[in-house]
Amino acid sequence: MAKKSKIVIIDSCVVFDYLKGSEVVRSEIFEKIGVNNAFVSTITILETYYGMLKKEEADTRTFFRQINHFVIDKETSQKAIELMVGYRSQKIGLPDCLIAATCIVNNAQLYTYNTKDFDYIEGVKLYKPKQRQLKL
Repeated sequence: MAKKSKIVIIDSCVVFDYLKGSEVVRSEIFEKIGVNNAFVSTITILETYYGMLKKEEADTRTFFRQINHFVIDKETSQKAIELMVGYRSQKIGLPDCLIAATCIVNNAQLYTYNTKDFDYIEGVKLYKPKQRQLKL
């Protein structure tokens, strides 16, 4: 029986560890999840470039060329508005709201270390890595 593939959206905190050279994260993305099932949201790309140093540009571009992307479309925008209104009391931030909406709309799991930012949002499924990443 064929293994059911899953879509996993990689959060910026995980991308940062990958770009710092984490072999655990590299293995998780490219071997365990599989490059065809690994995605980033437009927000993650923007957050990564926002904090990037000039010397990190080539590695960052190379990584993002290898990974699938989800853009913020109308359906995702509408879901983000619902989440923003519905979770106003938790003070959900705009980037997290858009990433959560992307996960929900695309029935994807979220690979993040910041689970407390997402675990209360109905419909967000958190990805459980095979190995825990130790902070570099």
